[in-house]
Amino acid sequence: MPIRRLRLQHVRNVEFADIQLGDGFNCFVGANGAGKTTVLESVYLVGRGRSFRSTSLDALVQHDADRLSVFIDLETRASVDAILVIKPCRHPLTVQINGQQTSKLSDAASRLPLQLLTPEVSELVFAGPAERRRYLDWGLFHVEHRYHALARDYSRALKQRNTWLRDAHKIRSGTLDPWAEVLQELAIEMDAFRQAYCVELFELIGRTAQSLDIGIESEFSYERGWTAQEGVSFSELLQETSAGDVKLGSTRIGPHRADIKVKSGGYSADHTLSRGQAKLIAIAMKVAQVELLQRKTGKQSTVLFDELIAELDYRRTVKVLEVLSRLECQVIISSVELPEAIKGSIGNRARLFHVKQGAITALEE
Repeated sequence: MPIRRLRLQHVRNVEFADIQLGDGFNCFVGANGAGKTTVLESVYLVGRGRSFRSTSLDALVQHDADRLSVFIDLETRASVDAILVIKPCRHPLTVQINGQQTSKLSDAASRLPLQLLTPEVSELVFAGPAERRRYLDWGLFHVEHRYHALARDYSRALKQRNTWLRDAHKIRSGTLDPWAEVLQELAIEMDAFRQAYCVELFELIGRTAQSLDIGIESEFSYERGWTAQEGVSFSELLQETSAGDVKLGSTRIGPHRADIKVKSGGYSADHTLSRGQAKLIAIAMKVAQVELLQRKTGKQSTVLFDELIAELDYRRTVKVLEVLSRLECQVIISSVELPEAIKGSIGNRARLFHVKQGAITALEE
């Protein structure tokens, strides 16, 4: 669902901006440090409740200001949702939706599906399993109504079991695991959602990779986080591994250890691919999620594309933009420049903005 209006106040070096966005490409062009990435970061703050550039939200508040605010008008099927995020210095983030404050960041996130493409997007391939689990859980959060609560309950039960494991002096040999049955029920259901989702996702990733003309073969497989044994339940596996878990003070099997394995030519992608190749595969993975969300729910994502031409040649950049254009999703781009080859690929749906020293000016289309 596209963002119609974006209003920023005291976000990094942007003192104030009131921007009317189009439902296609929105390109913010300017020198490094001008404030163009701040636009993308502000949208990300609304949709994800955090920054993709800093672990501290206070770092986003403009120097000498006591708070920042980001307001968006978000078009929905029936009307327009007004979402306001306020971050006072040294205080938690607050979110208002249509004038009503909510304590759940997920209320805003569910309305604003966001995909982020940055120069570091290749880390989706190269980094550890946690990055790919977050990727997987984002997709399920938006397409399976029950999944968010299910994953939350599993995380809570896992934390409680780990606390129990660390009280090793209380655990005697043969003691039944008080959390095994609860974790089993939650783990099996989470795994079923993930497996079904990955079947469709992997097929779309392959098609998207072909559209991007990556030129290498890639294979994807889902690993649930434990090795199933015929006739042995998940709770029994937990009981069998509990002695080792006690030594470590943590649970070593379960959905929290799941992964999406990425291979090329039968070998792990992090050992065989260049950073540029991994970046294209990661883009294919994220764009495939955009298409799958649209197919399953009818929702359109907003794609944030930071530093458009970093590490990609013009031909590959054009390929990415052509795929996004075909999906008809809203795209917000930051770039130092827009070469003519790229201008042609974004077509008549583009809105252009110039950013200089925190001031944002709309250019004629």
